[in-house]
Amino acid sequence: MIKRFLNNPASVNQLNPVKIAGGTHVGLVRTHNEDDYLYLSLPGDKISLLVVADGMGGHEGGELASYFTTEALSRIWRNKASSVESRLKESENLMIECIQKCNEKIFAINDKLQISRAMGTTVTAGLFVPGKLTIAHVGDSRSYLLRGGRVKQLTEDQTWVAKMVKLGNLSKAEAENHPLSHLLSNCVGASSNVQVDVSHHKRRVDDRYLFCTDGLYGAMPHKELQRVLRGIGSPQDTLQELIYTSLKGGGKDNITGIIAFDS
Repeated sequence: MIKRFLNNPASVNQLNPVKIAGGTHVGLVRTHNEDDYLYLSLPGDKISLLVVADGMGGHEGGELASYFTTEALSRIWRNKASSVESRLKESENLMIECIQKCNEKIFAINDKLQISRAMGTTVTAGLFVPGKLTIAHVGDSRSYLLRGGRVKQLTEDQTWVAKMVKLGNLSKAEAENHPLSHLLSNCVGASSNVQVDVSHHKRRVDDRYLFCTDGLYGAMPHKELQRVLRGIGSPQDTLQELIYTSLKGGGKDNITGIIAFDS
């Protein structure tokens, strides 16, 4: 994994004084990490950007695809940071445009090189501004909200199985153990066009948010994820426990997450 914040593969990093922590682990089966993540904050911590990405396409391809996406979002964020607070709508459009440009770049590389295992990536990005969260989402990484003791998934998986559930061809129980549960119907780099789902959410005091790749949520039951998010620890402690729980669940995939506590 190509990551600016990490010194070792199991580290968790906290951005002070904002209550945000992010971290990743290669898992117990894979020898390399194709996940990537970033979190950035404006001075005064009123506005923050959180991003997780899960690359695919083999060792180098997956790492590059996820890195291209997080790095592009980071670069645009830093270039536009001075005007973000006064032009929030523009910043939301920038997130979408950035993901679309990343898609064009990765798709062009795949097309030009005729790569046998085309590289691509999921991306779930959250723009936190006073009172509101805007999420831009592609693939099956997820964002969750803990409010009032209950966890709600804020994003919809862009997978073929999720589509079948929506159409009524599969039950949710059948989908959980379906052999094609992680076959994506949409990702960055797979085709010339990418569908970016955007959703808006009101923020409340004591809300807790989790942005994560499927290696984290897929290694534990929903009830266990909810139990950990309800804990009394810091964002760092909560993320460490989520990573540990994913490893206990088999650690078959790379594990990445970002925790944000509203106060």
